[in-house]
Amino acid sequence: MTKYFLNKGDDIFVHQSSLQMPGFRSLDEGEAVEFNVRLGKRGLEAENVNGLGGVPIRGHRIHPLGKRKEKEIRCYKCGQFGHHKAAKCKRMQENVKVCYVCFSNEHLIADCPKRTGQGMKASSGGDRGGGRPGPSVGS
Repeated sequence: MTKYFLNKGDDIFVHQSSLQMPGFRSLDEGEAVEFNVRLGKRGLEAENVNGLGGVPIRGHRIHPLGKRKEKEIRCYKCGQFGHHKAAKCKRMQENVKVCYVCFSNEHLIADCPKRTGQGMKASSGGDRGGGRPGPSVGS
């Protein structure tokens, strides 16, 4: 068995199939894990990834919709984490168009001032990309 000495910040490839957990496999940012290391095609690769002391991995709190819907999802209309999809969003009026970056109803994603480096320039007129304006949200 070869021993590898790792430094904090070393990159190690982790394939989702190496995560020892049921269902959708993912790691949450900063989640402490222990694993075996092997030299693979991509360099150092983790295998048999568990939580510290062999406890199950918690995983990321956001999961794609599927059979297990108890995890939080993010509504693309209001931007809130919760247990609803945009079609059932109660925070925004029906048919209100919103920016998917900052969730403002004043502009769409193409004109978002918070969007950076996406290969599109924000228009200076504040229009909605030449399309019809969407309905405004009442106070």
